[in-house]
Amino acid sequence: MPDAETVHTFYSQYTTHQPAAPSRKSAKPRTHPDDSTLLEILRMPGFPNLRCLDYGCGNGKFLMLLRTRSVGPLIGYEPDSAAAEVARLQGVEVHENESLAMAEGPFDLITLNHVLEHLPKPLVTLKSLAKVLKPGAALVLRTPNAASMLAACFGDNWRGWETPRHLNLFSPGSLGRLAEQLA
Repeated sequence: MPDAETVHTFYSQYTTHQPAAPSRKSAKPRTHPDDSTLLEILRMPGFPNLRCLDYGCGNGKFLMLLRTRSVGPLIGYEPDSAAAEVARLQGVEVHENESLAMAEGPFDLITLNHVLEHLPKPLVTLKSLAKVLKPGAALVLRTPNAASMLAACFGDNWRGWETPRHLNLFSPGSLGRLAEQLA
């Protein structure tokens, strides 16, 4: 397992160092695959006054999407200073210090959008995040599915491997076991 200093070097040219592309307007509303998480959030009780932490917010793309739907207040946590700066330039409130981000809680909603697989100790992080969730709140995460049809079809060429950045990969079963350890 690479140490924190080594992992940092894997992201020098990462996609989150660029501003998020503006969403295209369409006469007919369409659902993009990334919008499925957003649609679930919009169904949460108390919307739009959800206090939200996007853990590993990258360039702030998801927080900007939530902002267009009037969800808020919105807080981002991003340890990569280049990505955090891109998010700030787009008007997103971002902490690079995890403790400062957590101190903004408690939260109604915490999202990890393609973050869990990058963490060296995902269970430790999830336990910390659970402590800053309000009772009845939601933690929503998206991660590549190592048991997916695409993983099976593409084998060693599956994009989800994303070596060396993806330190842990999950299936529905392994995520379930991880969730059981949070209880």
